[in-house]
Amino acid sequence: VIGEGSVEGEVYEADEETMKRLDMLEGHPHFYQRQTFLIDMHGMHGQLPCHVYVFQGDVSRREHIPMGEWTHEHIRKQTHALRHQSKEAV
Repeated sequence: VIGEGSVEGEVYEADEETMKRLDMLEGHPHFYQRQTFLIDMHGMHGQLPCHVYVFQGDVSRREHIPMGEWTHEHIRKQTHALRHQSKEAV
């Protein structure tokens, strides 16, 4: 997150061929742009330089995700939607 805030994620070691494939998957450099940041590993290894894909669109109208845990928020929304659909079906 540029500015204040953080995003949770996972760190993997990848070779150059894998990075090229990830660039294609993420739409680098137009949709997401690969940038290098020092990532705090929460005391495990200090900070490591890591490639991070940064969204290139306008996020000013996007919903803020508390704690940066986008996977948890996505699952919470899907579960809520499924529960709502189940109640309508009854």
